Amino acid sequence: MKRIIILALIFISLAGFAQKNAIKLGISGVNYGDFFLNYERVINPKSSINVNVGYWDFKASLVDFSGIMSTTEDGLSLQQYNSGFHSSVDYRFYVGKHDALKGFYLGPYVRYWDHSLILLDDIEGEDFDVDTKIWSIGFGFQMGYHWVINDYISIDWYFIGLGIESISAKFVYVTETRNFDYNTIVDDFIDVFDGFDYFQKKINTATSPENMTAKLPFIAPGIKTGLTIGVAFGN
Repeated sequence: MKRIIILALIFISLAGFAQKNAIKLGISGVNYGDFFLNYERVINPKSSINVNVGYWDFKASLVDFSGIMSTTEDGLSLQQYNSGFHSSVDYRFYVGKHDALKGFYLGPYVRYWDHSLILLDDIEGEDFDVDTKIWSIGFGFQMGYHWVINDYISIDWYFIGLGIESISAKFVYVTETRNFDYNTIVDDFIDVFDGFDYFQKKINTATSPENMTAKLPFIAPGIKTGLTIGVAFGN
């Protein structure tokens, strides 16, 4: 019996000093319906790979997005915010005296995200449902700090990440008015970006008897931050 207890204590001690994995639940975006999970794996004594997968459930958000996205002057408002998806992979190099999974780290990341929503647009008294989809792929460089408390409790804060995003937005305008000529609203949509030549030059529109579709691809800066809590464990 004593041998078993001693072996068990030795095993626990070794496990505590050889953590090579961490599973972490995101908590920084819960208030606006962002739920995500991280898995981090040590690949050598000073570096690791971290994988993030998550989704947005805006119905669970504590933030009222309808108020934020309502523009009375332009007649544009949020009708429905659907769910979205995001994922990222980042390489982390831990600097300082600690090995991977502990301390300050920095390194590159690549990520993808998408979400959809339905807007309500009023153009000269005509109401349009606007089925909107936005997606992006980007890359950048981030910094953060990873605590492992009592060898098992993981707290990971990537406090700043800056990068470049290639974003694509698609807007599909539909009205209940029969035989509506969608060509009449093309200029109104383009005029929304009046004064922003970069965006106006990138807009592509197409019309049919059923709808008007506008596509807008563009490049924008990206920011990546987050806070997670979870468990660290061995091999």
